[in-house]
Order: sequence, then structure tokens, then C-alpha cells
Amino acid sequence: MFYGQIMMQNYLSDPSVSFCAVDDTLDRAPLQITDFGQGVQIDQLISKIYLESGGSGEESCHEAYELSAYFYLRQCELSKVEIPYFFITGDEHFYSKIKQKTVEQIMGNIPKEKSSFFGSIKKLFGGSEDISSIEIWQQLKKKFNVFHLHKPYGGNAIQKGELSDWIDALGEEWILEMKTPKACIDVILGVIALTSGIRTMEEYIKDMEARGQSKERIEEVNYSLRHLTPDFLKKNVVRYQGKEEAGKSSTMEEIKEEKSGVEEEKKEEK
Repeated sequence: MFYGQIMMQNYLSDPSVSFCAVDDTLDRAPLQITDFGQGVQIDQLISKIYLESGGSGEESCHEAYELSAYFYLRQCELSKVEIPYFFITGDEHFYSKIKQKTVEQIMGNIPKEKSSFFGSIKKLFGGSEDISSIEIWQQLKKKFNVFHLHKPYGGNAIQKGELSDWIDALGEEWILEMKTPKACIDVILGVIALTSGIRTMEEYIKDMEARGQSKERIEEVNYSLRHLTPDFLKKNVVRYQGKEEAGKSSTMEEIKEEKSGVEEEKKEEK
């Protein structure tokens, strides 16, 4: 449904998806990453993910979500991309620090500089054994449009305390609160439809109605996406200028300002 709806509704052109599964650092599979794939490859990629059970337990209420951010920041090189998304679902806290020893145990010895893209943040990773997770999330936001889909812990109502670290890391507008896990796909599709500029909220609601979603589901999704106003999207959505090489990212407002400046320069030349 997810990939098919993106293509059928033309929310994105030529999308490619990578999947990640996160658990605690002491579990058998703390971090799993798939390649990017399209079309029929999607089912093959998902089938390779190993699902653990049990969780981290109520005493911990933490999972190693920050490791996924670290990996996609340092090891994922974008090419021919226009609008990059990073969706992470969960119901617990991330750990406040990333230990270099943990990174080496789980991912191996990662070179400090993979490409010029990471040159500007090399000081962040060099010389310190522990790295601030919030710093990692904020650096990731310069590369991707990062959204956290937060569901109630253990089926209970969402408490603001559960979201405090996520809000500190991403900003409240990037937190998508859900009551039911099954609303996840509708929420993600809605984010893509709105941020790509293909649909307004009213138009996306009509899409949900057309695929038979209930009134309750539509109300839940509408609430989850309440912060994604046209003004917010105009100022904050990360886009890459030119698909050939993902070398420079900007918000739509910055792109328009840059184009306006170029046009003014051309007028002055004439």
C-alpha cells in the first residue's frame, strides 16, 4: 500500500526506500539496515528484517534510536535526490549519548570522513568517546526531513514527558503523535503529500476518503499533521538543489531567495 499509493497518487517521482529496525544495544539485533529499493524490491528488503520481541522493559523505556540517525548521517550517501525523508517510529526515549565503543561493536570501525559532505562536522566526531545524540539528530535534520512518529507506550495515552527528548532534538513540529499504530502509513503518506506540495491537507483528506479510511482514522491523521501548515512547510522543508549530486540542501524559501538574487543580478547586468 505505501509504495503503491506514492506512485498511484504521484506524491513523489521515482521514490526509493531503505528500511531500518532498531532495538536496544544489548539485544541480538540492535540495528538493521537495508539497501534502498523500489517497486517489487520493497517486499524483499522488508523480509530481511529480523523482528525481536520483548522490548527494553518498562524500567529502561529506551531504545537505541540514535544509532539509526548516526548510521544514516555518516554512512548513507545521497545521489540524485530531491526531497529526502527520514521517518522513525517508536514509543520510547532514545539514549542521550552515543559511545564510540558501541558504534564500533555494532557497525565496525567507521572512517571519520566518508566524503566532503561530512567535512563540516568532523570535529563533532573526532576526539570524543561519547557523542551527544541530540547533536546527531540536529545534524541529520540538515540532510533529511526528519519526522518522529510517536505512538502511546504500552497502549497508554501519550504523555508530554515521553516526548521531551524528541522535541528537544527535532522540534515539536516534527513530532507526529498517533493514537493507533495502524495510522502510521496514512500519516507518512500525508507528510509526503504535503511536503512535496502535491496535495493540500483538504486534498489529502479526500485521498484518504477515496481509499476507504474511516472518519476516526482521518481525524487522527489530521491531528498528527496539524503542525504542517503551508507557512511551516515553505520555510522548513529540506530540498536538494539539483538531482545529479546531493551536495547542497536548502529550504524552499532559501531556494526562492537564491533564485531571486540571481534574477536581480541578471537585470543589473542588462
